[in-house]
Amino acid sequence: MVEEELTAQDIAALSMRHLRVLVNQAYKLMDTDYPPAAAMDRYDMIVDELEHRAQQTATRILPANPARESFRDNPLYCRFELFVDGSLAAYLKYTMNGGHIVLTDGVEQPEFRDEGMDVTLMRHVVLNAHKRRLSLRPQCPMAFSFLADHPQYQTLTALAQR
Repeated sequence: MVEEELTAQDIAALSMRHLRVLVNQAYKLMDTDYPPAAAMDRYDMIVDELEHRAQQTATRILPANPARESFRDNPLYCRFELFVDGSLAAYLKYTMNGGHIVLTDGVEQPEFRDEGMDVTLMRHVVLNAHKRRLSLRPQCPMAFSFLADHPQYQTLTALAQR
């Protein structure tokens, strides 16, 4: 049942699952007509450790909710748009030329600079072009920079298909 020589260090090293098993065993020992002398002390020690761990978990600082991103192709303005929590974070203007998407101008809103929104937008653009079986023709610094940093997408550019 419950180990005879159970110290606070032993209890601290046990997993939560093992602690729950031990607390149940200790409770069963106490729930008899003649419980062992140290059963109540062991039970209290294990319960204290479980409560301590529960309190640590409750007070642990959880990360803030991640930003909700939304990508869309806005054909009215001929641009791909990336929204973060409902606000326009970045957009990339384009023109269609046959089976090519010509990426003409990328803009990242000032409040979203240095947060990687340009990279996120370009990933969505590349995926969108791939799904539509269109090739990309970069003509703006945002697109050139992204494709230079991510050579795995070079096969989707019109330059690589020549």
